[in-house]
Amino acid sequence: MVELKIDSKKKTPVAKQWHACMISQQRNKSEIEIYPACDSVIGDWTFSIETATDDKPLKYKSVEITILFNPWSKDDQCYYKDEKDLEEYILNPLGRQFKGSYRDYYSVPWEYGQFEKDILDICITLVEKAFNGTINSKMSDPVEVSRGITRMVNSSDGDQGVLQGKWGKPYTGGKKPSEFSKSDDILRDWKKSGYKPVKYAQCWVFSALTTAVCRAVGLPCRSVTCFSSAHDTDNDTIIDTYFGASGEDKHGDSIWNFHVWNECYFKRPDLGSGNQYDGWQVIDSTPQESSHGAYQCGPCPVAAVKEGDVQPENVRFDAKFVFAEVNADRFMFLKLSPYSTLLMDIMTDVVGREIVTKQINRIQGESVKHNYKYKEFSRKEHEAVLTARNGEYEFERMWKNIAVDILDPGAVMVGQDVEFNVKVEMLREQFNPNPELFTNPDERTIGLVVVGVRVETYTGRIEGSIKTDAFEKEFTLRPGQEKRIPLKLEAGEYEEHLTEDAMLSVVAIVRCNSGDMFVAENRFRFRRPDIEMEVPEKAKVGETVPVKLSFKNPLHRPLTDCVLYIDMSHSERQTIPESDVRPGQEWKENVKVTVKKEGWNLVTAIFSCDQLDDISYFSYIWAEE
Repeated sequence: MVELKIDSKKKTPVAKQWHACMISQQRNKSEIEIYPACDSVIGDWTFSIETATDDKPLKYKSVEITILFNPWSKDDQCYYKDEKDLEEYILNPLGRQFKGSYRDYYSVPWEYGQFEKDILDICITLVEKAFNGTINSKMSDPVEVSRGITRMVNSSDGDQGVLQGKWGKPYTGGKKPSEFSKSDDILRDWKKSGYKPVKYAQCWVFSALTTAVCRAVGLPCRSVTCFSSAHDTDNDTIIDTYFGASGEDKHGDSIWNFHVWNECYFKRPDLGSGNQYDGWQVIDSTPQESSHGAYQCGPCPVAAVKEGDVQPENVRFDAKFVFAEVNADRFMFLKLSPYSTLLMDIMTDVVGREIVTKQINRIQGESVKHNYKYKEFSRKEHEAVLTARNGEYEFERMWKNIAVDILDPGAVMVGQDVEFNVKVEMLREQFNPNPELFTNPDERTIGLVVVGVRVETYTGRIEGSIKTDAFEKEFTLRPGQEKRIPLKLEAGEYEEHLTEDAMLSVVAIVRCNSGDMFVAENRFRFRRPDIEMEVPEKAKVGETVPVKLSFKNPLHRPLTDCVLYIDMSHSERQTIPESDVRPGQEWKENVKVTVKKEGWNLVTAIFSCDQLDDISYFSYIWAEE
């Protein structure tokens, strides 16, 4: 409770003090301005106004208001200098979630809906639940509030969190993650169910909901995608990968094809004097590893990650885990037996290949990789890695004069044959950290090349092997020479094995006659068909307009368990069951949507089936009165 005495004259408010002053006073009317302290607890407040005159009894009147963080105020811990940027990071209800791979990422549209009816109230409830349903002084601190949001967006702690994660079929009793496109719908479903988890989410859904909640309570926020994101389970910033002799995966740490987290913007007075770690902070609501007894992550200063200053005594929350996500080294082992392994390679540049967020007021992505890490192989990047490891595990690149690469086949539509080429090259300029120990031969003879193709999910989990070929014909290379070994994969060999992610992992193991072994891996994602959508560019508010949709099934098998979802800004979702789509058949559908508000209205079509994800498209309709 805060008691205020009303000053008779307007005064300059003091940032961390409540203040009230009389602006005007007439016979039976008074105008009063109230200035909350900049470090007030966010949430719902009730103001009781007490009045009295000489000849009349006291009167009371209650006024309900909601206090939020205020990034427009210089006194607020969340102050953001460039107001134009806040049009994106606070006010924009529309966004993009980036997926795919660093070579060919794409985005899906998302409606955060932070200003839709009842959403602010639900977000305030979520924040209160993060503090055991009570009003807590920590609710004035964006550090504590953002960390609490990451804990409540997921339900892995059994604390009435919003979203339940699931990374594979079956999705019984809920929706596939790719079937969501609106945060406000998720929040309403959560409340309507009595705060039971909404099923099911993966990282981009967790992140999109986090963006909505943060923006609703006044925290500048954006979703960020890291491509080739490491999941370090033992906190040593090293990703151990084990392969069998035929290229099959033997498990270990993992590298996700992409992972989506969030950045929030605020100052960090909790990290001591100075402002070097003010600004963008990583938070992550996807339940990966437990932190301090709960599935929560961050806030962690992006600037600290770049410098490798990630020890918990310096930056408090989960910084070493985040550092590994963007800058871990990968150790490639060959499993010789249940008891012995051979280290084949150390790769220092395969994690954090690209880091992307949505451009301000545009739908395209922009790289923010430079905020997280210095240029690969630079002195500053090397120093940051050593700092993160407390000077331990200082590894040199391994000596090798054979380079193995699996060439990218380009964009291939799922359902088509694909050809991979393994390039084996003897390097002209050979890296040799210890010339006294290693000698550079004039030529190398390759006696065996094994190529394995596996089905993989976007989280790096291997679902099974499709094909393994061994090429045993010897060939000799001299410095600067290369040989390419083709491997053709027909659609009939992979279609029935694909997961909804439509991804493959290709591994090549090369053995020289001298006994030296080299390895390479490449991940490949098939293109999915886009829905062709015809909508009018403009409409009047309240007008119902037609939407024409179509696409062709690219597979040699039918699409089954088909459902069409139509999402329109400010409207309830349309769910339309669809018949199976035969191989090669062109699917068509006509629907209608009603334009509800002025400005840009987003219409999204999502075709869900059992065989493929991300068959979707979107368009915008400009609405006027």
